[in-house]
Amino acid sequence: MKNDFKADGVKISVPPTILYSMAAKIPDVRHVVTSEFKAAGDLVYQLGATYNELGASEFYRLFNQLGANVPQVRKTEARNLYLKVMQVNCHRLIESSHDLSDGGLAVTLAECAFGGNLGARIDLENFFDKSLSLNALLFAESHSRFVVTVKPANRMLFEQMMGSYAHFLGMVTKEPQLQIWQGNREVVNLPVVQLLEAWNNGLNVV
Repeated sequence: MKNDFKADGVKISVPPTILYSMAAKIPDVRHVVTSEFKAAGDLVYQLGATYNELGASEFYRLFNQLGANVPQVRKTEARNLYLKVMQVNCHRLIESSHDLSDGGLAVTLAECAFGGNLGARIDLENFFDKSLSLNALLFAESHSRFVVTVKPANRMLFEQMMGSYAHFLGMVTKEPQLQIWQGNREVVNLPVVQLLEAWNNGLNVV
């Protein structure tokens, strides 16, 4: 892959870079797991660990900051997690799944709520490292993480299979409202329609 960009008479060239493209055969497309919440009462989990890695995040970008702690690739942890997710998915235990990338956990939860017009009640006290700041909990972009939902009836089997990689966050709600708590402290309580408007139009920090 090689790209050239010209602006104001100046040519900027990106050095040639290896580009990997991958495709996989899906035996039955009806078994594909999509990202939106499916039903009120489903349980919400984060798979994978969050670290103090706000560097180069969308959150810092809002404040024109770069930061120093950029996300690290932890290959062994990532591979082990992906294998477990594949195993759990073969048992049809995952109702929805969304990767955590730009914007971190807070943005991912909002995006999961958009498709089904459902909400969620989340409590950050359930599992996170107490040394992490609230900003890191919500907006760090640590690699190899997912937000998934599971039917209550499948909770025991799902948690047994995922082990320490699964962290219970809360529950999908019928009301299209995203509520995020940190113990007794409410940190987010916004209607999904307002989150969608911000997602579509962008945020301005003043």
